[in-house]
Amino acid sequence: MIVTGTTGNTIFLPAAGMWKGTEFNYSGSYGYYWSSSLTENKSERARCLVNYSNEKVRNGNVRYIGYSIRPVSD
Repeated sequence: MIVTGTTGNTIFLPAAGMWKGTEFNYSGSYGYYWSSSLTENKSERARCLVNYSNEKVRNGNVRYIGYSIRPVSD
């Protein structure tokens, strides 16, 4: 998935899959990425970006699931 920011700069987020417990799933099919924001009123959940068939979905999930992170700087 290619994500374009407000400045016009782009980053590539590969379909990196996810860890749940000891199982690694969806590599090459889906991308799961944590954001730095917690879900409102639920500190056990954080906002994330999920790529399902090139459709970007933002939602919240429990923080113990092994999603990727994509560090960026200003």
